[in-house]
Amino acid sequence: MIIDHPASYGASDRLLCQQCGGDRILTRRSPHPDFGGNYEIQIFRCVQCGDETTRSVDDTGRPRG
Repeated sequence: MIIDHPASYGASDRLLCQQCGGDRILTRRSPHPDFGGNYEIQIFRCVQCGDETTRSVDDTGRPRG
């Protein structure tokens, strides 16, 4: 199930994989080194093919840029 409204930092978001159409789940979160404490870097990994994607989000879960 794809979440269409983010929790804090979008931690419960799930993304569709651009490679295979599978489900990407959040596997890693870390503070953003360039944008300060109100942002973090998230890494999502596809459960089907293993492809990864990274995004930066603010403290409301909205992707940056």
